[in-house]
Amino acid sequence: MRLLAVARRRDAGELEAVVREMTRDLDMLKVDVDVIDTMIRLRGAHGAPPVHRDETVEKPAEPEGE
Repeated sequence: MRLLAVARRRDAGELEAVVREMTRDLDMLKVDVDVIDTMIRLRGAHGAPPVHRDETVEKPAEPEGE
C-alpha cells in the first residue's frame, strides 16, 4: 500500500513538472506574439483594410444585353 502511494506521488510530481514546463512554453510564446504585435504597430501596418458589411455580400450578376 505504501509503495503504491509513493509511486502515485512520484507520478504526480512528474506531471506537475510537465505542466510547469508547458506553462513556461506558453508564456514564452505569448511574449513572442506580443513582440510581433508591437513590431507591426510600430511599423504602422494595419493589416488588411476593414471590409464594409455591404461589400461582403456577393451581388448577383446582371444580365448582359437587355
